[in-house]
Amino acid sequence: MGSVVMVHESRKAFEVEFVTLAGGVLGVLTLFADEIRPISAQDVPHVRVA
Repeated sequence: MGSVVMVHESRKAFEVEFVTLAGGVLGVLTLFADEIRPISAQDVPHVRVA
């Protein structure tokens, strides 16, 4: 899951911080508006074993 931590000019891009469900920071990415979406009530976090 990610949280928007900064909005760039005209809401064209966003800095998004990704974290684990336990709160550990995975990283921060700059993403364009068409690469993100709000969460919905039907979203389920997925787990994959490496």
